[in-house]
Amino acid sequence: MYRILIVEDDLVIAKSIKNHIISWGYEAECVSDFKNVISKFISYDPQLVLLDISLPFYNGMPNLCNVAIGKQSIFNICGDDFDTPDGSGMRDYIHVSDIADGHIKAMEFLEKIKGTRVYNLGSGKPISVIQLVKSFETVNKIKIPTQVTKRRDGDVAISYADISLASSELGWIAKKSIQDMCADSYRAALQACKAD
Repeated sequence: MYRILIVEDDLVIAKSIKNHIISWGYEAECVSDFKNVISKFISYDPQLVLLDISLPFYNGMPNLCNVAIGKQSIFNICGDDFDTPDGSGMRDYIHVSDIADGHIKAMEFLEKIKGTRVYNLGSGKPISVIQLVKSFETVNKIKIPTQVTKRRDGDVAISYADISLASSELGWIAKKSIQDMCADSYRAALQACKAD
């Protein structure tokens, strides 16, 4: 049986993925930095799967949650001059349980084949940053203070996953909506706040 090592700085996200993976009968553990990852690999285990979901820069949903629970005062919209309907960048947002489900499906498929595969996991549908904020506000019945800042270096107007290979080979598609993601992320952030 595979053991999954989840690398993620945000423990709310990591614990949520861990709980989904455990509920499907796999062992999972969370680490927040690569020093811990290296120590886990020192005793090499071929059944250990590394799930690195840490992101190198600004990530929308965790930052929305941080503003909603008061850890941050304002949500930055990085650019409003993109060639998109509302001017904000369009990205592919995906629910944490769909990420976990996609990884489980990929591991099960890899047991049947030789070699490696690369799958894109996402909704396959771009949503603008402004649409994300509005969805979060509507679903959770709260107001998120925002400010427009300059674009980040290298940002493109629209970026979303081509999920065709994951769909055809794994039979995987994202099941949760953007509204599910907004509600569940906020609920998890509130629970983490109470635990602190």
